[in-house]
Amino acid sequence: MESFGSLGLNVNEIKILIFLYENQGSEKADFISEKTGVPLTRTYESLESLVALNFVIRHDGRPRKYEAEDPQDAISTFLEQQEQTMQEKLQVTRKFASESLKLAHDLYITNHTQIEPDELLEQFGGLKEAEEQTIQLIQDAEHEIFIFSHVFQWYHRIKDYLIDAVNRGCTVKVLMQTNEVPPSTIKEDIQPLDVDDLVSQGIKVRNIPTTEIMTRGTLVDRKYVVFVIWVDPEDSKERRIYRPQFSSNPGIVDVFYGYFNHLWEQ
Repeated sequence: MESFGSLGLNVNEIKILIFLYENQGSEKADFISEKTGVPLTRTYESLESLVALNFVIRHDGRPRKYEAEDPQDAISTFLEQQEQTMQEKLQVTRKFASESLKLAHDLYITNHTQIEPDELLEQFGGLKEAEEQTIQLIQDAEHEIFIFSHVFQWYHRIKDYLIDAVNRGCTVKVLMQTNEVPPSTIKEDIQPLDVDDLVSQGIKVRNIPTTEIMTRGTLVDRKYVVFVIWVDPEDSKERRIYRPQFSSNPGIVDVFYGYFNHLWEQ
């Protein structure tokens, strides 16, 4: 009986189950109650609990009767149910453990190492979201806008915002490939960029070889950077583009700011 108790069965359930194992065929609840000494109300409760655990089979009819399930099948099913329940509980526990760890780790790092746990980078869902954020930064720019690009194919979509920035007194610099661009690199739905058009708007432009940097993005006021990194795998013709990123962390921004100026001076 102790072993059944270890499975979570209570005293009444164990009495009823032992009785059904010792008797062939199915029995009515009142007969089971009489033979086990378990009150009728408790007998019904215990029988339904045993049915739910697959230890007992219920025969619906008039009257309703109960009989024991084959113990091997019952225990096997019981173990499967317990494993599933434990897995579900474990998933919930892992979720809360992860949330607790994040909170505890941030507090620990802040107070034990003096390192701020804030995220250095924020990922965008895609290029469109990154472009929208870039436009907003350009509109809010107060001093300078530095853009590092390839052939700056999206200039026509932000031209008016850049002109407004120049008119507000912002310095706008663009690093890009100003040499003749092969037609194959220009998408059909995008107009080829006339570098003279940028210059005529007060935008400063300098040439950058395509191999110099595999990052494209925008720096604003030495406070913010939006960028995307891609690589051209040697063994593949397809370019691999990583998810766009945003940062307002001074250290991250300074890395891009310093490299931009390094290339600009070249």
